[in-house]
Amino acid sequence: MPFQARVLSFLILLVSALPASALIDAANRAYLDGNLKKAEFLYRQALTGGENQALIYFNLANVNYRLERLDEAVACYRKVIALAPTFKDSYHNLGKIYYAFDNYVTSLETFSAYLDVDPLDEETLLLVGDTYKKLGLWRQAEESYRRVFQTNAQSGDA
Repeated sequence: MPFQARVLSFLILLVSALPASALIDAANRAYLDGNLKKAEFLYRQALTGGENQALIYFNLANVNYRLERLDEAVACYRKVIALAPTFKDSYHNLGKIYYAFDNYVTSLETFSAYLDVDPLDEETLLLVGDTYKKLGLWRQAEESYRRVFQTNAQSGDA
């Protein structure tokens, strides 16, 4: 076995012996340092631990998004939603991917699912309004923008 293969085998063995929380911490550091391939590897290793599956899939989705592997990012966000239906950031990020690819109907459905969890989120309400505008649904867009204004008025931000 070549030297590099032995080193890689040793590292995989070493990493697999770490608890999932340590792997997640190491993956988070790699992600923040911009070492996305390493972060992806560590998150995938952490999945075998069975802990924090939704969070790990969410982080994997973000890694895939940054690596411009959007199909994989979408699959991971959907996995998060299946595991943790109230993990609202998955809906938000997934909706933004659909929106970026002009899939406005699916984007709107996804943003609406986010608003089921957090009905007063301003950014998502604005995205819903923008999506309605793209679909030519002006009255619904206006209603979404009004909800943002009302939310701001109630919180004193207006």
